[in-house]
Amino acid sequence: MQALTVSSPTSSKTLAPRSVPSWLDTGSYPFDHRYLELPQGRMHYVDEGRGPTVLFVHGTPTWSFEWRHLIQALSATHRCIAPDLLGFGLSERPEHFDYSPEAHARALAAFVDRLGLEDFTPWSCMTMAVPSRCRSPSSIPSGCVGWSSSTRGCGASSRSRTWCAGHGW
Repeated sequence: MQALTVSSPTSSKTLAPRSVPSWLDTGSYPFDHRYLELPQGRMHYVDEGRGPTVLFVHGTPTWSFEWRHLIQALSATHRCIAPDLLGFGLSERPEHFDYSPEAHARALAAFVDRLGLEDFTPWSCMTMAVPSRCRSPSSIPSGCVGWSSSTRGCGASSRSRTWCAGHGW
């Protein structure tokens, strides 16, 4: 059984123990499991290390497990945050969520806001809208991040910009 941590910008609280799925290889994915209650649903994430923050966002159909080696390597010098988008990995699969790229962008923006992230480096292999509080990816040694100033109709707030890597929809 593993404790469930629900976080907000100002506090975390541990709830009753929760078992991880039997299919999860905890040796390969040895992180504490955290959950954030968002208007769209409960989002799972890992938050490891200290230092400048790196926000890892997986593509589809993957999840934060994709970033496990980078999290382990960078957490010695960086705070590594890796959410599972709704419907993926260990996050909730709400029936009312529409699972479009735009809906995922809004949920990610809510996630960033709830954690109170002000200055972070995004690292992704898909296009997402994130608040303009992002810093240049130059502080990270290599990666697939590129920038775009267009929101491409994602419905994100005016404080957002689109960042893309790999695919660039």
